[in-house]
Amino acid sequence: MKSVCLAVSAALLSPLLVAQEDLPPGIELLKKQGAEVAGTFAGPAGLTGYAMKLNQQGMTFFITPDGQHMISGVWYDNEGKNLSEKPLQEFIYGPVGKEQWQTLENSHWIKDGADSAKRIVYVFTDANCPYCQQFWLQARPWVNKGHVQLRHILVGIIKADSQNKAAALLAAEDPALALAEYEADRENSRLQPMQTIPAHLAAKLADNYAAMQQTGMHATPGIIYKDEDDNVQMVMGLPRGAQVEQIFGPKP
Repeated sequence: MKSVCLAVSAALLSPLLVAQEDLPPGIELLKKQGAEVAGTFAGPAGLTGYAMKLNQQGMTFFITPDGQHMISGVWYDNEGKNLSEKPLQEFIYGPVGKEQWQTLENSHWIKDGADSAKRIVYVFTDANCPYCQQFWLQARPWVNKGHVQLRHILVGIIKADSQNKAAALLAAEDPALALAEYEADRENSRLQPMQTIPAHLAAKLADNYAAMQQTGMHATPGIIYKDEDDNVQMVMGLPRGAQVEQIFGPKP
């Protein structure tokens, strides 16, 4: 059974400032194991909550008032609401998401959609990935209506010529048009993989792959977008069902 901490009110989530030298033994032990204290907050029944980060993953721990016992797990109120989400978002996923979004903005992407689009969606794309093409097709109603702009971050991870195709698309006179023509009809595409990739294009592809690793993505399509609360969200693989409108918004 999963360990949970019950509380009555979300009002207990006000952040606390705790000096690093005052950290309880349990938290110090977690730090020695590689975890980082991202923030503290008031927990239920006099417990002190700690938002901890390890390998970009967030966890909540609770210390008893005497400082001698530690509880790990998710904190729920008596209506079943997850109250651990707010401190994790505030202290860990929010800052990490902003950093990752900046990394994506600085990557070498191909624009797909209007500059006036209110929603930006980044996608790590491999030219040999059939699901990337399906995602491109999925997005057409929103892109064509000007609601969404896709930003394709080209990587080459699936086949031997994936990078060669990516380089050819980046080097095209009109990369957006070249990508659109390729995705619309791959079987009859006139795209020629670049035989020798120049250093400047190889550097761009290396940057894109580094961005992919930084976000924790390891497959394509790797989709990153902002939800209605401006929080960065990620989907790895072709979205299904309700996920589609979560990414793009209501269908036009």
